[in-house]
Amino acid sequence: SKKVLASPFKFRQHGESGIPVSELLPNMAELVDDLCVIRSMHCNSIDHTGATLQTFTGMVSLPRPGIGCWLLYGLGTENNNLPGYVVMGPDQQSGTATYSSRFLPAETQGTRVEWKPEELGNGAGALPNLRNSSSLTREEQREQLTLLAELNRQHGKQSPNDDVLEARAASFELAFRM
Repeated sequence: SKKVLASPFKFRQHGESGIPVSELLPNMAELVDDLCVIRSMHCNSIDHTGATLQTFTGMVSLPRPGIGCWLLYGLGTENNNLPGYVVMGPDQQSGTATYSSRFLPAETQGTRVEWKPEELGNGAGALPNLRNSSSLTREEQREQLTLLAELNRQHGKQSPNDDVLEARAASFELAFRM
């Protein structure tokens, strides 16, 4: 609370909505009217892990799909060449539970983007395993994906309702296109 420890950073109102934005986020301030800001949340959990889980899924103990999964499930995506739902930052205390699809279709699960400033510029990137680290050519990698897709199709005949398998194959194809 402000009375206990005020922020050392300045906040100013921006946009028609007048939403306060920190001086640390000048680009965000320009887009503030396009954001959905939720100010009505509260939590009855006393620990950070439970509170984080409740914030993103609505539940402290029973695993549920994260809010981003629900949004992707309900609204879909406009671009099939990018992940439909991106989770930014390092793993939190609740781990993947905050962005897992649970009982929703597996393709609604979030794609985690890590922000490690120390790795910027060295080619590591923010998406794990996005770059081909082997000496395969693009054509050889395409052949691998085609073979993997065929193996997955054969396996899928044994488990016809396994959307996790289908989502995994789709994520490989998406990574290849990226």
